[in-house]
Amino acid sequence: LEGRLGDRLTESALAISAGEYDRGRALLGDEYGSLFEQYSPVAQDLDEEELASRFNLTRAQQRSVVDSIEELNATRAEYEQAVEAGDEERRRELARELLEGAEELNQTASELDQQYTALGNATAIDVAEAQSAIEESQVQVTDAAAFIAQREFTATQLQVDTNRTAISTGSPAAVTGQLTAANGTPVANAPVQFQLGADTITTTTDQNGTFRTVYRPLLAATTATNLSVSYTPSGSAPYLPTRQTVPLTISAQANSSVTLTNTTTTAAFSQPVRAVGTVQVADAPGTQLAGIPLVLRVDGRRLATATTNETGAFDIAGALPASVPAGETTLT
Repeated sequence: LEGRLGDRLTESALAISAGEYDRGRALLGDEYGSLFEQYSPVAQDLDEEELASRFNLTRAQQRSVVDSIEELNATRAEYEQAVEAGDEERRRELARELLEGAEELNQTASELDQQYTALGNATAIDVAEAQSAIEESQVQVTDAAAFIAQREFTATQLQVDTNRTAISTGSPAAVTGQLTAANGTPVANAPVQFQLGADTITTTTDQNGTFRTVYRPLLAATTATNLSVSYTPSGSAPYLPTRQTVPLTISAQANSSVTLTNTTTTAAFSQPVRAVGTVQVADAPGTQLAGIPLVLRVDGRRLATATTNETGAFDIAGALPASVPAGETTLT
């Protein structure tokens, strides 16, 4: 049974390499499923459930690979049509889709190759032919995408500086920098995103490609390190994305408090329970408190979750469950 499953995997890989995508999928279809249904209980009797799972995962990943390759080839054909039609905006959008799709294909194909290696190590199946066929198909598609990307887009680079590396809510980091093309030309009016843990903020470059922002930790864990600064161009922009990291550590936690201005005082089963108020964070401006998570509980039971707005205000509500007993209890 292992041999027959391996044969179908290899035949499918060879069909994919030959551009016979429907046949490649069909070889992993109902008959493969029938063989696997026979194989799975035998593997279980031999304490080889993990190996059976690997056969199933290899099938799923190979299906994903053939779908990606076929889709990328279709996108490339559409790109060539846009080139012939002189549609520059659509041409760049399709070129970016090709680039992103090729990156996803590389990841899936790499995972599939690892599955094949594991199968080869655990069985008598010769997986080399299948691995070679999948790699050949992958390289053809990704090389074509890379060539198109090189023709359509200009590489970019980020220069980033901070005024401190140890920060806290009361001592935020001033982050400055510049986004330029590879030849040094400034990239103006471009979005630049900053991320540390769960914190994400975005700013825009000026006409000189420069940017400045203040990063104040609010949601990031104290274990988070390295502020990620990235530029992700729009679909029709003539640039490639870029990313830079700078070392940052959160040196201290800030004290916080909750002020309730209105709460439900009486409720019955399925009726709404509501709490309105604000969150205050020591040393943080009142206009930079968006996204702080809150949980509404009654009698210790979770009713709802919400996040604060930019000023730290919140309005959270949930239905009272039947499990809360009658009588006085606590809302938190």
